[in-house]
Amino acid sequence: MSKIIIERKASFMCAAHLAKVILDGEKIDALENREIKTIAITPGNHAIKVGYGVFSGMSNELEFTIEKDEDLQMTFSANSVLSWLNLIIGGVLGATTARSFRNDSMELLFMALGVAVVYYYITFKKYSGLKNVKL
Repeated sequence: MSKIIIERKASFMCAAHLAKVILDGEKIDALENREIKTIAITPGNHAIKVGYGVFSGMSNELEFTIEKDEDLQMTFSANSVLSWLNLIIGGVLGATTARSFRNDSMELLFMALGVAVVYYYITFKKYSGLKNVKL
């Protein structure tokens, strides 16, 4: 039986989210932070992507062909350097916007909103990736 081995790399920013594994348009499993799973599949052409959901973004779709009794290893990761950078950028943007209100509670609200928007875009939409390595 053919199988794929999917590893989800550790990421502090996305640790609380389960990453859904979508094979040929169907959810087949989910990965926790730092988890490795082995999934049996039929030989042939397939398309796989991993991510957090429709609104949170998915990885690139990876098309591959697997032969009978062949194993493929795949790795999913979010870019943690950019995730940390987005906290800084989002915080600065939020604080700058809130300064115009001259209100400390509004400053915190806009800081949180700025962090959330930048975090969402960089972590989920733009820089999540799926790579495969043949065994």
